[in-house]
Amino acid sequence: MNMYHDPEIWERSRQFCTELYQLTATDSYYQTLPYTPILRQIAVLIPTHVMLAYQAPKPELLIRHLDFTLGAAYELRTFLMYFSLLDFDEKSPNRLLVHKVNVLIASINLLRERVQTGRTPRPMRTIICA
Repeated sequence: MNMYHDPEIWERSRQFCTELYQLTATDSYYQTLPYTPILRQIAVLIPTHVMLAYQAPKPELLIRHLDFTLGAAYELRTFLMYFSLLDFDEKSPNRLLVHKVNVLIASINLLRERVQTGRTPRPMRTIICA
């Protein structure tokens, strides 16, 4: 399964997890939310399942772990988008986190497609990293 190993996705997911932890530790808005521990738990699931996917011996198991990763990423994005709607500030850190989780989702979907089809897919659009 080493042919599908993409350390960039793991590194992005790890950086995202670190940024979310730092934001929730320093921002008073997140310190008062009862959902902050849930956000942190979901954020940890993303790099964990990416790493488990890379260690999978079969493509079916790799796809399964990538599906778990996507599920956690979509759930996290839903939480962050909800908090963005509650936050009326245009420079909110939530909006940047939503963008970063969208980039992660797109990258994971491309990797999943590559594993499922057995070849490198042609990108539908360019992923812009901030």
